[in-house]
Amino acid sequence: MNPLPQNPSQAETVHFCQELGQALLAYGAPAHRLEEVLRVLTEVYGLCGESFSTPTSLMTSIHAKGEDPIPSLHRVHSNEIHLQRLSQLDALFNQVADAHLTPREGRSKLKEILQSPAPYGTWTTLLSFGFASGSAARFFGGGIAEILLATMTGVGLGVLALVGKYSPTLRRLFEPLGGFTVAFLATIGATFFTTISIDRATLGGLIILVPGFTLTVAVAELATRNLVSGTARLASAVLSFLMIGFGVAFGRTVGHGLAGELPTMETLPLPQWTLYAILPIASTTIGILFQVDRRDLGWVFLVSAASFFGVSFGTDAFGPLLGVFFGAFCVGAASNAVARITQRPASTTRLPGLLFLVPGALGFLSITSLMEGDALQGIESVFQTAMAAIALVCGLLVSNAALPSRKAL
Repeated sequence: MNPLPQNPSQAETVHFCQELGQALLAYGAPAHRLEEVLRVLTEVYGLCGESFSTPTSLMTSIHAKGEDPIPSLHRVHSNEIHLQRLSQLDALFNQVADAHLTPREGRSKLKEILQSPAPYGTWTTLLSFGFASGSAARFFGGGIAEILLATMTGVGLGVLALVGKYSPTLRRLFEPLGGFTVAFLATIGATFFTTISIDRATLGGLIILVPGFTLTVAVAELATRNLVSGTARLASAVLSFLMIGFGVAFGRTVGHGLAGELPTMETLPLPQWTLYAILPIASTTIGILFQVDRRDLGWVFLVSAASFFGVSFGTDAFGPLLGVFFGAFCVGAASNAVARITQRPASTTRLPGLLFLVPGALGFLSITSLMEGDALQGIESVFQTAMAAIALVCGLLVSNAALPSRKAL
């Protein structure tokens, strides 16, 4: 019994489908999107195929008609958000599906994509960590002191992330160490300010670390009945929150041990116009950290602006929960419109835009409250996180029904 079709060209198609599926999974494609891509490819080339994915594995059964199906299992150990490569993989899928490239040529192009250098240099990435964190602190209601302190803690987290690329051990401990680093630097740094909110500065520094995207994708997978992948991803998000919360608690304890207990201080508010001024900085730096292609940074800003103004209007008009729904609808509709214009995947602009919504921040706050012994506040925040995530996913689903992107990713 041969595990691949006898026809050499069909065997190349099977190999291409398997390798493309692994690459898509490694760079953040959700289960329902990934499986749709493989279904289209197998149908185009006259093969029979089934696929099943979890966040760390891909199972496929692709075979020629009339032959016995032979399943194969592929483990995927890396899982990161790299939107430039995800966009390139989408373009490659279209070229092979439209027969502009053969599967053999597609496999060669796929290797080139996976070996391509990062679109941004070390210093650009490091500064983006700082500016994204400082911008987040302003969106969380911080003033100048919180922005400065969050920028400093974000740079510290960026250094840790860059060092972690060369150390597998450090990568496995990145979340608790990141939480510790941000909380410790925020606690020590607060001693240099007379008026500051440590919580807002800490949350701003952690905005890239909290798994809001993972949580949202998990709920989306559950909503599309990909129960195994959604449950696994949800468990991963919860574990990440717990590890970050432990790191934050540890970092604050050490920081207070060195600096002493700091008195409760209030934030000096900034005028409303500063939110609009900081929006381009936030969207650009978030796009850089998500490895968005340079040509797409302008589109990322437009979708992020739609997210910000959508959630602001929705919250004022309908309340916080429906505000998240309306903001997610705006993100989804704007991303799908951009996908139609640019012929690139909607996820390129949708993922950065989602970071302006709230589930990740609420999840971190719930874990922090539980670890500080405030069980009631923690449970209330957990419920708010769940409802916000559901509202967000519903907004995306409605936007996809109202204005489909016509793209697979």
